[in-house]
Amino acid sequence: LAVFRNPPFLRLWLSQAATQIGGNMVLFGLTVIVSESNPNTAVSLLILSFLGPAVLFSAVAGVYVDRVDRRLVLIATNVLRGIASIVLVLVGDYLLLIILLNLFISTVTVFFAPAEAAMIPQVVPRRQLLSANGVFTLTLNAAFALGFALLGPLVINIAGPQAVIIVVAGLYFLAAIFCF
Repeated sequence: LAVFRNPPFLRLWLSQAATQIGGNMVLFGLTVIVSESNPNTAVSLLILSFLGPAVLFSAVAGVYVDRVDRRLVLIATNVLRGIASIVLVLVGDYLLLIILLNLFISTVTVFFAPAEAAMIPQVVPRRQLLSANGVFTLTLNAAFALGFALLGPLVINIAGPQAVIIVVAGLYFLAAIFCF
């Protein structure tokens, strides 16, 4: 728990938690939107647009992130994802635009992940590195349950699927502030 008393690590972790939980919430919300107005294959396309960029661009993203200011990458990717999420609200249930925006958000996320991971050793002392990495891994796994299975459905039941996307846009902007 000592790692949480490190303010730069705490802000980085809060950024990770916000974006991971938010990313899973929005995936659930988009699944609801797409499945309500499109055939079942549309949900498959949505999931593919979520996972495809990671498969295609992960290696390139890591190399790129190693050559630029990681903090700037963290801020820029969060702002871009926040803006794209707001645009997602505006497109309604138009499948092609949802898929294209989701591809964009997922591609941007591919650059966020290695920048975030590379920041951990820069913000924690060597003796806390194992704890910090463990916290990040735990958060990554817990974010799926929290975002996709708990908070996404909860927000949809209270306010609807568009509200999930608005909440997630706010989480991305909040994460950008944490990284600043």
